[in-house]
Amino acid sequence: MFRLALTALFFTALACQNPRDAEEPFNGEPLPDFALTDMNENSLSYGMELGPRNAEGSISIWYFTHANCPYCQSQFDILHLLKADLDDEYGEDSVQILGVNAVGYEDSISDITEGNTLPLLQDTEPVDAWGAWYADWRDLVIIDESNAWVGLFNLTTHDLADASNLTDVREMVDDALATQ
Repeated sequence: MFRLALTALFFTALACQNPRDAEEPFNGEPLPDFALTDMNENSLSYGMELGPRNAEGSISIWYFTHANCPYCQSQFDILHLLKADLDDEYGEDSVQILGVNAVGYEDSISDITEGNTLPLLQDTEPVDAWGAWYADWRDLVIIDESNAWVGLFNLTTHDLADASNLTDVREMVDDALATQ
């Protein structure tokens, strides 16, 4: 009986593991899809429903943020500049960069999007994009053209204002583009 309970506990724990921690996150499969509204009035896709399937065929970077956080706002601005550099080098449709604002931070959307044209998607409790991707605050999740995991870079300890951190993100994107 004890052995059976221990085995059941082991498989329950295994099933609850964060797929990001695996050697091949999400088993190399496309990440869960979702559709959220772009709330950035400066974005070309303002008001549209967007999600990972809209970015298929491109490398995409997903920034999980809180719109009211000044540090997060600065990182979103640097990502805006990175997008311009990537567009110049690879063409506009090669890399997509999108923000995903956490539930409860809707009141500060105009602060994070000021002067920035990147889409900022507003998460909702019914959709829960953060939960579907096991995202942490300030995560950059990079996915390939088929929406499979490429890498993770958390901006809490890796400020993009530090050139070496921005270079690291850029190298992840360049490597993903090279394997397309």
